Amino acid sequence: MKRSLLTFILAGAVVLLLHMLNEYHVITLSITVLSVLRWISLVPLFIFGFQKKSLTGWIIIMLLTGSEFGYDFPGAGI
Repeated sequence: MKRSLLTFILAGAVVLLLHMLNEYHVITLSITVLSVLRWISLVPLFIFGFQKKSLTGWIIIMLLTGSEFGYDFPGAGI
């Protein structure tokens, strides 16, 4: 359980670093690549949720997933 949470933190940090490097034009990545990396970084959090099986954990997971969904697909909202 701790392993998947640490993997999520590490993946999130890597994605954040790539976003910052892309923003400051150190490297050039497409928006699609960055979006896919953000979604992939959420996978360890889902694994953590399936292992923990608590309502509070799933609320936080869905909060992060919903914010990612809203960021990537703003036209899907009502």
